[in-house]
Amino acid sequence: MADRPVARFRRVLVGAVVATTLVLSAVGPVAAVDPIEGIPLPEEPAAVQLAEIATEAQSFDLDGDGADELVAVVARDDAGGLAAIQAWSVEADGAVGPTNKVPLRRSASVDELLSGRGRLGIDRDDMIAMRLTEPAKFLVVRRDGSDVLLVAAMGTETDIDAPIPCCLTVWEVVLDDAGSLDLLLVADTQRHAVQVAAVDFDDDDTDELLVTEGLPTSSAGASLLRWDGVDRFGRAGFEVTSIAGCCFVADVADTDGLPGEEALLLSFPEDGTTSLHRLSVRASTIGIEDAALDEVGSARALPLASGPAIVTADFSSQALTVWSWPAGGRPQQIARRVTGGQIAAVLGTGADTRIVIFADPSSGSILVVPGNLGGGSGPTATVSRDSRASIFASNGVQLSDSILPTPFFGVLPDGLPNAPDVFVFGGTRITPDPDPEGLIAAAPLALLPDTVPVARVGPDGGWTAIVSRTPDFAIFASGRPEAAEDMLTPTIAGPLHLASTASLLEVEDDLGRLTPTFMGVAPDVDHPPILMVGNEAVDVEIHGPPGTLVRWVIRSVEESASVAADGVARIRLMEPAGPDAPDGSGSNVGIQVVTPSGHAYSGSWRINVYRQPPDLGIRDQPSLVDFNPTLTGRTLPGSTLTINGIAVPIAGDGSFTVPVEVGILPTELRVVVTDPVGNRTERIITRVWPVDYRQLPFVPIAVLLTLAAGAILYLRKPDAKPGRGRPDDGATFEEIGG
Repeated sequence: MADRPVARFRRVLVGAVVATTLVLSAVGPVAAVDPIEGIPLPEEPAAVQLAEIATEAQSFDLDGDGADELVAVVARDDAGGLAAIQAWSVEADGAVGPTNKVPLRRSASVDELLSGRGRLGIDRDDMIAMRLTEPAKFLVVRRDGSDVLLVAAMGTETDIDAPIPCCLTVWEVVLDDAGSLDLLLVADTQRHAVQVAAVDFDDDDTDELLVTEGLPTSSAGASLLRWDGVDRFGRAGFEVTSIAGCCFVADVADTDGLPGEEALLLSFPEDGTTSLHRLSVRASTIGIEDAALDEVGSARALPLASGPAIVTADFSSQALTVWSWPAGGRPQQIARRVTGGQIAAVLGTGADTRIVIFADPSSGSILVVPGNLGGGSGPTATVSRDSRASIFASNGVQLSDSILPTPFFGVLPDGLPNAPDVFVFGGTRITPDPDPEGLIAAAPLALLPDTVPVARVGPDGGWTAIVSRTPDFAIFASGRPEAAEDMLTPTIAGPLHLASTASLLEVEDDLGRLTPTFMGVAPDVDHPPILMVGNEAVDVEIHGPPGTLVRWVIRSVEESASVAADGVARIRLMEPAGPDAPDGSGSNVGIQVVTPSGHAYSGSWRINVYRQPPDLGIRDQPSLVDFNPTLTGRTLPGSTLTINGIAVPIAGDGSFTVPVEVGILPTELRVVVTDPVGNRTERIITRVWPVDYRQLPFVPIAVLLTLAAGAILYLRKPDAKPGRGRPDDGATFEEIGG
């Protein structure tokens, strides 16, 4: 009988030990992961979409009201592959008044006329409809002291085995009395062209058209078209054919101090050299002067305070040289310095003349020097890309099948209010500084990646026309002179819209850092740039101005979307990870957005698949004596913890210390931890208060229990000591037995 309490206690103890067995399980997410809330992009004035695709655009005051309209080459409504001219008036509030579209045509070549056909057909005016892919350039020229807008159209012969550029055709863009757009034919050359430049050779306030020509299989040349005073630019009767490898119009300006302008030409002979020439017209006689310079990679006119000059730059010698070139004389060196690179732009005039040098595309900076080079080493301003541009490039992903978006680089068309000469470099606008002690004035503006500003329009230029570059079209703004239009190279190609000029001059918040809303992931607190994902899909929401372009790439796959009219772009970055996706595998993702005003924001992240059940870190061996029982451990930061269904707090580092209520008998505690992406661990633990007797050895416990039981039995048994019976009453045995 004495061993029954011991056996009973051992059964209870064994049950308690079995109850401390761990039950661990990793399951899929028990609930959707809470979104990581993002920061909306700043609000912008609403952009105005104008045309689906534009290949050229120009600002010009067509109606003479003092505010420039926007004129563009766009697709025809009746034939999407063909080109038309359209114009828009712009009010101060951004409201636009579009005109009609006028089909753009070019003259047919002799071969096309003789063949009697042409893929697009020849109309009764011997004209062929222009394709949108064929170059058409706007040109503002002076005529009788007033500005007029021309569009020069170049076609491509379609009836020969090797199509070639053909048939420069020039139209004047006008508004008729009813306010409708119209095109007036002003030149029909029946010949090809490479460039068209407006030059006032004879200083009569009426420009001539200098046309450089060339076929891939023949020597290049140039010709001149003069205004006849009535309705045509006609051939002037002379051509330039004596220059080998001629010609590229580098600049148009007064370079010799005499009345009238000259054209600076670069020729490229077959020996690989580059030569500089000057073309002038005096008394209807053409003059061609050879500079005979060895170091010419690029050349521009310099309007210095001391008089007109020319600056040349050469990559091989890294020399930047200023020349004076008197009429009929030889170039004379004024200043020289080793600065090297390509001449990107000339800003300002007189004492404020500045030369922008594009030295090295990989350097991330440009040089600005005074027009007179400053003597000796002289002052130099080094302008680096804005830090926002650097962040944009570093956060940007290597877009797989298109050109990496880069902030705009080049001359800002039409300048800015009170700043006609503006050069933009990676989010920084540069203007000549009128302070003699300063070289430039620099200020930030929108990064404008993958966008090209083409014109300022509306009252006071309050709106800027911007073209978003299409993925298959590369733009390099080389700072070419506005007077010379390269007929063979499109300037723009993409959707055309209007953005507030004031918004364009604002800078991106937080250095252009993108903070979208993530769904299906959780942050890795120990490694902030990393996001964790369990079995859910990864979705992203970007809140910003409608029309904002969103581009992202993950696992070398590039995709794009736009912010919808409700101000949200919803994209799916990753489908749910498959069951075979190993724990710790992941992907790099980058997202770049460009708003309609040209503001750029970007970000990059690492998303790792996380399927390891979270550890609790609870000590398995509790204290023997514990008057204030607690549960202490550490798990994955950001997890949620419950004990017997009651949520308990976890510190930022994942640690926790929670008081628990237990009794003298083993008390069961069900502990459940769920990590941020839904992986779960469950553990059942027992605790005893105040002494955990389960930790004592069995033998001492049994002895103690036996002694205790014996003591209890002894104390409870009646007194049976000898000599303490009842007194003898004298009765005999026999009497008792009766």
